[in-house]
Amino acid sequence: MKKALLVLSSFLALTFSVNAQQFFPDWYIGIKGGVGETIGETNWQKLLSPAAALNIGYQFTPVFGLRGDIAGWQAKGALPLYDDVYKFNYAQAALDATFDIASLFAGYKERVVNPYILLGAGANYRFNNDEANAIANHFYKDNYLWDGGKISVLG
Repeated sequence: MKKALLVLSSFLALTFSVNAQQFFPDWYIGIKGGVGETIGETNWQKLLSPAAALNIGYQFTPVFGLRGDIAGWQAKGALPLYDDVYKFNYAQAALDATFDIASLFAGYKERVVNPYILLGAGANYRFNNDEANAIANHFYKDNYLWDGGKISVLG
């Protein structure tokens, strides 16, 4: 039980972001770091990878703002039948509309916690998949093994 609580509290601590003080009125910058896990068919501990992000935003009104976000680093995949775990890199960029929920319903004022909703879209670029291609003969024929780079949209 203590081990599970320690792991859970570690993940919660790593997923919080740090927002710098506003450097110009209505502008903000955020830096995030932590651990990501790719959903896969093996133990989740084997798929933990470092992750980082940088975002810059502008608050047009107390409720509405726009934020640009750049994130990425490393991810892992697994082939459970062979116990093969492989790494690849990714980078993503997104543009989000932000909605400050507390200001929407209770008016604007300085708060310690400000819940908000993000609505946006972007693109994810995956690359450096050499480890997966080195074990290509272990992949099933219907799996999506890729070489080079691959782009997908995100929301």
